[in-house]
Amino acid sequence: MPQVMRLVTQQRDKNLALSALRFLRQCVGVNDVYYNRHIAKHDLFSGVMQLLVRHKHRNNLINSAIVELFEHMRGTNMKELLKYTVEKYRSVFESITYVQTFNGIIIRYEQNQDALAEKDRGGGSAAVAGGAGGQGGATAGRGGAAAG
Repeated sequence: MPQVMRLVTQQRDKNLALSALRFLRQCVGVNDVYYNRHIAKHDLFSGVMQLLVRHKHRNNLINSAIVELFEHMRGTNMKELLKYTVEKYRSVFESITYVQTFNGIIIRYEQNQDALAEKDRGGGSAAVAGGAGGQGGATAGRGGAAAG
């Protein structure tokens, strides 16, 4: 897998970089604990992040593929990959404001960390489920607005 991910940083052939991105997306899409640990342990997102920084002001297929990869990670709440990417690349995420995906990743990571802290303190399972899924506050907010 590291050899394939080196293709992401190829500046000469965008099709090769896009193919490597699609491969990584498929590996991430499996949501396998082994794959996720391997990706984090070997920092396989480093090339993706370099590519993202290089293409962040362009509206092209490579940029869209990267944004979709991260949106999938956020949407399915891949805790280990979110933790790895936010802890290592938070400054890059914070610098990108043209889409809300990266801000959403940071928020989801913080929700996961809060849920872990609550669990470690011995909090109830309802608080953990609401915090980890990111749905508890939104549902309560809608219910409160309808009642008031």
